[in-house]
Amino acid sequence: MKKAFLFFIVFLEIIVGSLGLWIFYQFKIAPNQKANSAKIAKIDQTKIVQPTLEDLKYYYEFLPNQKYLDSVSWLKNDISHNINADGLNDFFDYDVNKDEGVFRIITLGDSFTFGQNVETDKIWSEVLEKELANQVFACPIKKVEVINLGMPGFDVEEIVRRYERIGQKYNPDLVIYLESGSGFVRFNEIMQPKISDCLQEGDEKLNLHNSNDEKKVSECWIQGYEYILNNYTLEQRVEMMEKQFNRLVDLDGVKHINFYYYTFYWTERGYDYMPILEKWRNKYPQANFISDLGFMANNKNYKYIDGHPNIDGHKDIASRIKKNLIDTNMLCNIATESAIVSNQAN
Repeated sequence: MKKAFLFFIVFLEIIVGSLGLWIFYQFKIAPNQKANSAKIAKIDQTKIVQPTLEDLKYYYEFLPNQKYLDSVSWLKNDISHNINADGLNDFFDYDVNKDEGVFRIITLGDSFTFGQNVETDKIWSEVLEKELANQVFACPIKKVEVINLGMPGFDVEEIVRRYERIGQKYNPDLVIYLESGSGFVRFNEIMQPKISDCLQEGDEKLNLHNSNDEKKVSECWIQGYEYILNNYTLEQRVEMMEKQFNRLVDLDGVKHINFYYYTFYWTERGYDYMPILEKWRNKYPQANFISDLGFMANNKNYKYIDGHPNIDGHKDIASRIKKNLIDTNMLCNIATESAIVSNQAN
């Protein structure tokens, strides 16, 4: 009896210890590994165009009016993206001029906003647009349009430039910026040359998108990531980000901006970004910094093995953003403010 009891105690300790290790892996180790892999977006270069920009060598745009396929080895089927007439991963084409009663939202971000590994109609921006179509507003909003400007692999500078080149002509009422967690560490104009050097084969310098060696690509991306952390202080990285935010809020159409982020990902190597966000709350009065996106931290059912949100993850993002917009009555408040300003101008 005593031996059986001791065996039970040892067995219980093994189970509890294993559970503890599993929890530690899931919430500490695995998220960091997946966060790294989530930043890599392989792009078919036959489907894109690279405008000649003096300061952004790695900026690109999708060619319009095409079906763009994501081929991922661990997914059963290829993922089809509908690239519209303006080169956006969106189901619809939108007129530059808004009809009366239309409330227009533009979404900005990287692959989390673009919808990597998810069909176009399942992306959170599309889901949000559909859900808001069924919403009854206590103000003269007849229709809500959500236009997706997200792009795989983009850093904050490229995201801002994309809005400047394509987004501001749509004259949005609200800009939603979804920060995936890479903002303070991804600076492509610095990282990409280091990655190309790492991927070099003979006399040819490759990049993340034209190399077929997935393992090497991952290793080289991490080297680029490490280079940023090892050679740029947090203060320097914050300064680079603030430079772009300053540019964004000064652009036409950015009267109101919601900046959604994951608290879980905004700490790394002992850095705490929360005080920076508090500073930005005061610096950018037209911006709301909102941490209502918690699925990545604690629910593996909402994400793929590479860290990107899956279909349920995109539903969750749309649901959380919609709840925030409706609970705060934000859309009606902005629409009413715009109507007052318009009447005063007339």
